[in-house]
Amino acid sequence: MHAVQIKEHGGPEVMRWTELPDPTPGPGEVLVRLGVAGVNYMDTGARAQGGPGWAAPAVLGAEGMGYVTTLGAGVGGLAAGDRVAWFCHPGSYAELLAIPADSLVKVPHGIVDETAAAVMLQGIAASHLSTEAYPVKPGHTAVVHAAAGGVGLLLTQMIKARGGKVIGLVSLDAAQAVARELLRHWQAQLTAGIRDMQDIGEIAPGLDADREAAALLAGVQGGVMILMTTGGMEHLEAALDQGIAHLRGAPAASPSAAPA
Repeated sequence: MHAVQIKEHGGPEVMRWTELPDPTPGPGEVLVRLGVAGVNYMDTGARAQGGPGWAAPAVLGAEGMGYVTTLGAGVGGLAAGDRVAWFCHPGSYAELLAIPADSLVKVPHGIVDETAAAVMLQGIAASHLSTEAYPVKPGHTAVVHAAAGGVGLLLTQMIKARGGKVIGLVSLDAAQAVARELLRHWQAQLTAGIRDMQDIGEIAPGLDADREAAALLAGVQGGVMILMTTGGMEHLEAALDQGIAHLRGAPAASPSAAPA
């Protein structure tokens, strides 16, 4: 088989299409022929800097979908030819993978291969934010950072499905077009022209450039206003400084937010 391997950390040029021995599934494992590999930002960090589990030499990738070819001893509930997906198996940029059976999810009929490969990691993040980190309920308003990104698009749909209201933050013109297409479908509202969450202080009444954003935020009455972001603590801290991420109304009065 072949795989995308690095023998040292660095830029894209360190990636090599390398011939490697075929893996053999052990007990509790499944041999999967790759269909589509998920490509995530974390893969660039593994390539460039490494980290736990990513010491060179290494095969990159952690997410994907494929087709079951062989079952290891003790595996049940799967059969050759089944379409499966996974979100955390290091070395997923490979033609063949031996993956623990309990790490695999059957792909339902009607879900195309590319969607199955792309939705696992981002879908779990969006689900966690909207159901566990802060369970969204009808009447809640969520400010979704990077609403046109993979997590943002899924998160927006999950919040709306749970009865919440979405204010989406985007930066680029192209991102606005993507987000508006989805948010129009869900009748959500989009705050456009926000370059970065660090500039959130510009969202205030009286600033002509962000009048639309100010009106959206000022119009939230009662319920819960929460920030949902996978962008890191700098975004959360900037929002808290401006009073964007907090609870409004009873019973809580202290700042609250739902970081990734």
